[in-house]
Amino acid sequence: MPPERADGVADAEGMKEGYRITCVLYQGGGSALLEKLRLKGFLMASLFYARGKMIGEPISSKRNFAFQMPKEVVVVLCLKEDYEELFQWIWQEQRISEAGQGFLYSAFVSYMSDFQLPEGIS
Repeated sequence: MPPERADGVADAEGMKEGYRITCVLYQGGGSALLEKLRLKGFLMASLFYARGKMIGEPISSKRNFAFQMPKEVVVVLCLKEDYEELFQWIWQEQRISEAGQGFLYSAFVSYMSDFQLPEGIS
């Protein structure tokens, strides 16, 4: 039986604390950000697509919902010690403070582990 931490949660070997950073961008920005993250060494990142209105966009009718521009969502997992620097880098790189660029948020991840393929599989 693995040893327990003070908060009662089992502490497994190789498990680490970290953050999940989510960046929602207009079409075209997500794939470029994903490539930049990989070049920086953050390989635990993924890209998916969504539809919907951004915060502050007016809702004029239900009919125009189908014609909305798709959004690209980049999700990256990082270790606790990399979080502040990475969050600030994405904020500046994607110009999140400018209107219409998207939004960025994060959540604490209490346990995550490295993903490794078995030997002989590449």
